[in-house]
Amino acid sequence: MTLTQHLNQMKLSAFVAIAAVIGGSFLIPNPAEARNGWIRAADTSDGTTFYVKPVKRNGPYVHYLQRSSNHQFEYENIADCSAWRWRNAEKDEWIPVLPDSIGETVITRVCR
Repeated sequence: MTLTQHLNQMKLSAFVAIAAVIGGSFLIPNPAEARNGWIRAADTSDGTTFYVKPVKRNGPYVHYLQRSSNHQFEYENIADCSAWRWRNAEKDEWIPVLPDSIGETVITRVCR
C-alpha cells in the first residue's frame, strides 16, 4: 500500500466516523416530546402539567393546542414568536408573555 492510498483510506475512515456521529444524533429523541406530538411545557405548584402540540407554522406565528393534565381544558392558541405574545385562536386580543411565567415556558417550547 502506498502512502497516497493509506492517506485516502484514513480520510474515508474519518468521513465515515463523522457521518455516523451526525446521523446518530438524528435518532436520539427529544425527551420533552411525546410520541403523539404533545410536548410537556410546564408544571404548576398544584401538580397540574401543561402540554402543547404545535399544529401549524406561518412565519412567526405558530398555531398550537394547549391542554392540562387534568383535562379541564384544551384550547387552540396562536403564538407570535417575534413579538413574544399569544392569543386564543377565537379571539383578537394579543396577550404579552410575562417573564418567568408558565406562558413564557409554553411559548418557548412552541416557538423553537
